[in-house]
Amino acid sequence: MKTVILYANRMTTIGEAHARLAESLSFPEYYGENLEDLYSLLLQSSKPIHLILKDTNVLKEKLGTYGLSLLQVLSDAAVENGMFTVTFKE
Repeated sequence: MKTVILYANRMTTIGEAHARLAESLSFPEYYGENLEDLYSLLLQSSKPIHLILKDTNVLKEKLGTYGLSLLQVLSDAAVENGMFTVTFKE
């Protein structure tokens, strides 16, 4: 299983958040950098990936409701696709 560690304190804008996710999770170039595309690509993942997202409190602080929605999308994708798991650390 591939483990990816991301630090939310480096994801202080929506663009940075999606860029870091895309790079770390090896998303294709057509990734639209939005929550819908994020969810879709995570559901399509057929390789085991464990994402550890650290400093989630910073993500919530800097991105507000978008940050909360991002965390929800990651959680929902993990529930739907057993090949993708996520751990949040404040």
